[in-house]
Amino acid sequence: MELRKDPVWLVGRPISAVEESKLPSNREALQLYFYYNKNGRKYAARKACNMISDVWKTFGIPTRRSDYPLKMLLQLHDKWIGLRKSKWRDEEVHIQQPTNFDLILNELFDIGQKGNSVHTAAVNNIPDKPAVFNNSAAVFNNSAFERNFDMSYLDNIETDPDFEVPEKKKMKTCVSQDLSMALDRGGISNAKATMIIAAMVFSLGHPIEELNLSVSTIRRARMKIRKCVANEMKASFSSDDYWVVHWDGKLLPDLTDGGSGQLVDRLPVIISGKVTEQLLGAPKIEAGTGASQAEAVYKCLVDWGVQDNVVGKCFVTTSSNTGHKAGACTLVERKLGRPLMNLACRHHVLELVLKAAFEDQFGTSTSPQIPMFEKFRREWHALNHSEHSSIEFSRNQAKLISNRQETISFCKMQLKNFLPRDDYKELLQYVQLRYSNKFIQKTRTSTQS
Repeated sequence: MELRKDPVWLVGRPISAVEESKLPSNREALQLYFYYNKNGRKYAARKACNMISDVWKTFGIPTRRSDYPLKMLLQLHDKWIGLRKSKWRDEEVHIQQPTNFDLILNELFDIGQKGNSVHTAAVNNIPDKPAVFNNSAAVFNNSAFERNFDMSYLDNIETDPDFEVPEKKKMKTCVSQDLSMALDRGGISNAKATMIIAAMVFSLGHPIEELNLSVSTIRRARMKIRKCVANEMKASFSSDDYWVVHWDGKLLPDLTDGGSGQLVDRLPVIISGKVTEQLLGAPKIEAGTGASQAEAVYKCLVDWGVQDNVVGKCFVTTSSNTGHKAGACTLVERKLGRPLMNLACRHHVLELVLKAAFEDQFGTSTSPQIPMFEKFRREWHALNHSEHSSIEFSRNQAKLISNRQETISFCKMQLKNFLPRDDYKELLQYVQLRYSNKFIQKTRTSTQS
């Protein structure tokens, strides 16, 4: 159970989970609420109520509708807000109110169904006396009370002929590894996954009440499966080969831990060998500095146990990577304790050459989007895609004319080889098309900018 540093007035330190061996109190409900409150009031209330409901279900006590605990928790929070506003007042009534509210916080956060025999026999006696449900004295203990009670009360419950020990039903798990991976590939959230699974189970004619279905249960199951899959991948991975480590920062929406979808820096780290490529991770980094990238790369290498077999590094030619003092390349070598072969990404290197040639002919662009390319994309549907013409060379372009056949032969030869990127293939096809009088291989009829 994770605690936060700053305590909340009257409530205590926020907590990330509750103990499953006892029913939560009002104080623990508010502690859960304040822990998840950074993601919004309604999200925090639903999160806390779902976790509390799961605890009640483990003891086999029927609970009320989901909107009841939600309303109950929000009212408790509104009461706390009112007390906080008046805590500096000197009137006697305002001085006594925090003490009374503290006693309310120590009471049980009761979301059980009223009138149920199990609830009446066990829960209605709280807070005066705890209640047991079985012969092993599994007590619904509220540790916040810390009071003595008459042990004969327990004997009366266990010997009462009208008291029935509830049989705890084992709920079925409905999230398999294949289902969890499919949900991850589709980018489906836990809340949406719960609705989809519930609708699917209902449409197939299976009783939903026999399944353990809740957002928090689905979330825990998916996290457990992800961890198992990652451990299996690491266990089956052979790190005896020599590796080249690749990394490149990307701005991606933050979708983890209730993220708001804002762009965050992530650093995919990959290693490649003779015949194998392996993604080590895509950790979130605080900033795109060389120090942050080097630390993330090194942790991934150590986590997979390949730090001793890395012989080279592939990187983009940005200052955060190539800086001789604080660049990621330099810092990675320092952490590994040896120099590595530098393999600057040829794609980004050739982009600089292409950029210089483009600016020489068309001038420097004043925006990230090239206006000429934007106009070409807008008018693409109006162009005749079935007719093509070759480049007409003038007499003063003798060098281009002499290299024409050589260029066409080079394109034909390269197109027979394996090309790792589609844009390389499209460039060769386009050059061959424009230099020859007939089109040899049909190009794409649509272009994405």
